[in-house]
Amino acid sequence: MLINNNSNFDMNKIKSNVIHLLLFLSIIITGCTSANLSILKDIKIKGERIISLDTEPAPWNVKIIETITKKGFKVLTSGKSLTRFVLQISASAPTNPMHRCFAGGWKFDYYTATVVDLIKKENIASVEGSGYSEDCEPSQGKIFTLTAQMLDGLWSDNGQEEQHMVEEIDENRSNDDKILWDLIKDSDSEDSFRQFIKKFPNSSLSIAAQFRLDKLKNKKESSVVKVDGEKPRAVLVPIGTIGPVSKTQKNIILNKFLDELSNNYILVPQEEYEKAEEKAFQELDFEECTEEQCIRVIQEMLQVENMFKIEMIREDKDTQVSLTLIVLDKKLVKTDFCENCKTQSLIKLVSKLYKELESKR
Repeated sequence: MLINNNSNFDMNKIKSNVIHLLLFLSIIITGCTSANLSILKDIKIKGERIISLDTEPAPWNVKIIETITKKGFKVLTSGKSLTRFVLQISASAPTNPMHRCFAGGWKFDYYTATVVDLIKKENIASVEGSGYSEDCEPSQGKIFTLTAQMLDGLWSDNGQEEQHMVEEIDENRSNDDKILWDLIKDSDSEDSFRQFIKKFPNSSLSIAAQFRLDKLKNKKESSVVKVDGEKPRAVLVPIGTIGPVSKTQKNIILNKFLDELSNNYILVPQEEYEKAEEKAFQELDFEECTEEQCIRVIQEMLQVENMFKIEMIREDKDTQVSLTLIVLDKKLVKTDFCENCKTQSLIKLVSKLYKELESKR
């Protein structure tokens, strides 16, 4: 009788273990990822396949980047949004080796990947789900693959076309002009700069945008701005000096060089240059007020492409003279040294440097 009772107990125990095993296997087999891809905006992104990754540090980030890269994307992970479109990841999964998949995957409590348009400040697509990722055989999911497919589907096949971002800007946002300028400043699209000026007419950056627009219209150096179909316009910046150079000597050299320049250029009066310089300082923010940026703004205000600048450095009886010519983005410099030179010799030295510069154009 005792034997029969023990046998019934053992059989019940076996049945119970088998049921638990079947339930366990059922969970494993059916525990694949449940994930949905949602396209929130029907758009095709044109341009280079490059995106910033915005996420907390996590071991699965490496796998996400690896999967996206296989679709031809460059992923920026500097911690700062460097592109218009950003991939934001929010996820949670046990990272303890005891709870990881044998092949290295993860079982996510939740996983959300969202593509955000920083300019319009809106979500354009997302993947949401939970469960097993890739590398979780036999319950392998496709969370990372689906994320990469989402990006691949958003980008246009033509990666060479310009991203026309300007017309989608909300002009009421205070930082949009700076965000957009960082995105288009190196563009070759005239339309991008036209739209920028239209959207932000009061921005200090609209001056630089107008200059870039004009520069794109006049890419060839031969197509300089002319008055009455005659000589091109030019401006001579006041002489910069270091060391004991008298005001009288500077004025003599400046006037003599202006006389020589007038043979080949229509010169902008010095008073106009000084007004444009003052206005440029007023309109540019402190961070933007570099010498290069100021020169571009002044050239735009004066509608002049040729800017000359003389610099003199004097120590005892030695003088170094530099002449710079700035044409669009091209900067030419010639420098020479003069020992024990008087004003007449310095005038001849400047003339010599001018001829050398003109021969290099």
